[in-house]
Amino acid sequence: MSENAPLTRRQWLQVGGAGLLATAMPARAASPPRPVGPIRLNLNENAFGPSPKVGQAIAAHIRGVERYVEQGEVDALTKQIAALERVAPQQVVIGEVLEPLGLFLARQNPGGGGIVYSAPGYTALVDASAPLGGVAVPVPLNARLENDLPALARAIDTRTLAVNLVNPHNPSGTVNDQAALDAFILDSARRTLVVVDEAYLEYDDLAGRSAVRYLRDGANVLVFRTLAKVYGLAGLSVGYALAPAALAEGLRKAGIGAPHSLNRLALVAAAAALEIRPMSGRSASIVSANGPG
Repeated sequence: MSENAPLTRRQWLQVGGAGLLATAMPARAASPPRPVGPIRLNLNENAFGPSPKVGQAIAAHIRGVERYVEQGEVDALTKQIAALERVAPQQVVIGEVLEPLGLFLARQNPGGGGIVYSAPGYTALVDASAPLGGVAVPVPLNARLENDLPALARAIDTRTLAVNLVNPHNPSGTVNDQAALDAFILDSARRTLVVVDEAYLEYDDLAGRSAVRYLRDGANVLVFRTLAKVYGLAGLSVGYALAPAALAEGLRKAGIGAPHSLNRLALVAAAAALEIRPMSGRSASIVSANGPG
């Protein structure tokens, strides 16, 4: 391997979150850091912490915490994410949006409606909709502990607010067959909103499986990403949604992703983390456990 060759995701994780690879340091010269504190498998945290570049970015902006976040700061990260994901900036909503999204969907249908999801699974979207009449519609995993796509499709009806997939799935760590997933998402998106939670996408060679490609083609799909997992930013509660432009606009009008709802240090940490997004290649297996998605 040459000194300037990009590291695989496995090597990236081994050097503690990829900060070292951004300096073009030879991979063999980097010794894996020790985890920060206890390793809490039930939370699926990155025990090695974020890249050193994230810490540097936070330190550089610490003097700004006395000031409110401005729209321009949100716009800058939005444009960065849009370029990374190859979508329009109007399709990006910043924040850990699953819970606000659950409330938003329930408000759109005052008579109530169901959110179809795999059980066991991460229920932030489902739980958030409950106070406004959202109804959980759990569908058990199949015998291989995968999202049971045929059963999920059968559970969708005229009162369904959304179908929520976690792929790779938490807590099972499985990934659905690509052809079957393609067919399910394309068919379901004609009937309801399909929310795909990709919190664990970077833990293996799965970038080509991201549901963002359906969104680029105009399907009724919302893709959620969090920086709480492999990027090591769980304590800053930052992520983003990629959504159809009309839905993204509705979310913003409801105050989701607005400057007052965001944290300046989370924004700069996210920007620094995404600058060193892992390259292609295999990485560590997903650590799956019952815990926050």
